Amino acid sequence: DVDVDIRMADHIRSPYELLAQGKMDVIFVSHQEEESGYEWIHLRDDTMYAVLPKDYPIDGRTGYPLSEFDGRDFIMPAQGFDKDIMRIFNRVGVKPHILPTAVDDPTVISMVEHGLGVSMMTELTLRGRGDGVLLVPVEPKSARELGMAVRAGEGRQASLQQFLECAQTVLAELE
Repeated sequence: DVDVDIRMADHIRSPYELLAQGKMDVIFVSHQEEESGYEWIHLRDDTMYAVLPKDYPIDGRTGYPLSEFDGRDFIMPAQGFDKDIMRIFNRVGVKPHILPTAVDDPTVISMVEHGLGVSMMTELTLRGRGDGVLLVPVEPKSARELGMAVRAGEGRQASLQQFLECAQTVLAELE
């Protein structure tokens, strides 16, 4: 018998804590280099896009330089994306003016649509949601790394190994 318990965590740190505490056997998360004590199984990269108002002057460009976020009003997506986004901004030395919000993804998109700022979100998050805004891949190309984490240094039950293999197969077919 195998029990499957699926939970949606509100913050990026929570799944890693649940894994470390032995409350979860596997977590689906974005890779966080500062976390330790787990084995990482890469599934895919999730490309980052600038989310801009429709009337933003993109002038035929096919990419949005990360440097253009510098000093701009920025609406941070919820649910832990701040760690993934801030890692990218810090890597290139960009400091947007982050507006204090705690809203879901559709609300962030609506706020951008209504000219309250700009944002950055991933391809998977934006699927089917980009109607009122302009979506442009950021340059240099940036992504969050999605995968599964399991506790390191422990023997795996056959059922967990089967689950990991099944998840990899199913997710590969979705691309």
